[in-house]
Amino acid sequence: MKKDEIFKSIATIGPVGYTPVAPGTAGSAVSCLFYLLFHPGTPALSIIIPLIFIAGVLASGRAERLL
Repeated sequence: MKKDEIFKSIATIGPVGYTPVAPGTAGSAVSCLFYLLFHPGTPALSIIIPLIFIAGVLASGRAERLL
């Protein structure tokens, strides 16, 4: 997999970002599902949320230039 494909995949949460209706809502649903399945505690969330935020911002900037 090429580096550009990895950035697009992170930015769109794989195929979820390509749903024809409300892709942002679908991404939020995936996030909620992740939370419900894994029940991360407060310390884990304080690490996971900033890391995912930073990865998403970096990947979305790169994906914007690619798309």
